[in-house]
Amino acid sequence: MKKIACIFLLTIALHSGANAQLLQNTTWTMYDPLNVFAFYAQFANDTFSISTDNISYTATSIYNESGNIITIYDYTGNTGCPVTDTGAYNFNIANDTLQFTLIADPCFSRAQVLDNYYGVALLTSIDDKNIDPDYCLFPNPSANGIFNLKIAGNKNEYQKFIISNIEGKRIVEKIMPEFKNDVAVINLANLNSGVYFLTLQGKTKNKVFKLIR
Repeated sequence: MKKIACIFLLTIALHSGANAQLLQNTTWTMYDPLNVFAFYAQFANDTFSISTDNISYTATSIYNESGNIITIYDYTGNTGCPVTDTGAYNFNIANDTLQFTLIADPCFSRAQVLDNYYGVALLTSIDDKNIDPDYCLFPNPSANGIFNLKIAGNKNEYQKFIISNIEGKRIVEKIMPEFKNDVAVINLANLNSGVYFLTLQGKTKNKVFKLIR
């Protein structure tokens, strides 16, 4: 019955629209290689802006995307990169996670960030955050804070889970619970009602869900 419910919810979500593989008009919560919140990144039509509170954004760069390649330069000159330095990166968006791969960039500080940090899509609702046929998190929203997680693939791939609030602050970090009858229980009953991010952390990859308590 739970499997049918997951498939039903997934079908509705898929019909509501596919994830766009574009940077334009997107906002991301950026994390460093240790999965610590760093800043918010916003890509407007051709301008890249950053923020620490997701309220006030400062435009720092001009960018252009062609296919999965982005070229970017800092027009202000006060971010550590000369305005003449143009960087080029491949970008990939998978499961609402954004990652850049350096092609060439004479600005070392920018390359260090973009090539090593990753972004999680910042959404205003739960709409398409959890669309993945190999995962199912239910119920979501959860009135009592008890979430059930099903993974179709390797259940030992993730060693721990992290709960972050909407500002990106890490508030829970625990070892992954045991799967019983293919279901692992994520107990967040002690958290206040609100929107949170659940990150399943593995050795080679992370999986992020948006959940509502």
